Amino acid sequence: MELSGGAFGIDVHNVLAEGDLVVALVTVNAKRNGISASFPEVHVWRMKNGKALEFREYQGDEQREDRFWS
Repeated sequence: MELSGGAFGIDVHNVLAEGDLVVALVTVNAKRNGISASFPEVHVWRMKNGKALEFREYQGDEQREDRFWS
């Protein structure tokens, strides 16, 4: 968030859960150096007793997202 100067947000579209796995379909929105961008992502959480044990992020266009943040 530091790179976006606070102009960062995540829109959650769908949440799917089964057992200890939670999958969220999201769009990440950010602004950096005057340029706005949105990125589709899949966030996968592994939970236990209401606490997150593991988090994985899968980007829709990893190269585009990397260019934006670099």
